[in-house]
Amino acid sequence: MKAMQSLGRFGELAWFSLPAEIHPVYGYLQIPYIGWRYKAPSEEISQFIEDSVEGLTTQVE
Repeated sequence: MKAMQSLGRFGELAWFSLPAEIHPVYGYLQIPYIGWRYKAPSEEISQFIEDSVEGLTTQVE
């Protein structure tokens, strides 16, 4: 939760979720998804976050 507290310092966060569903083209089950966004997006904050994480590894074993 520390990460969410840190991100919350830049603006109010809003959570959203997408239900599990069947992929319309390939027919496989897609898992549910939970995400967040800022209620009032800022290009400056967006660029700051992108610059901060662009070099991080996204694949783990």
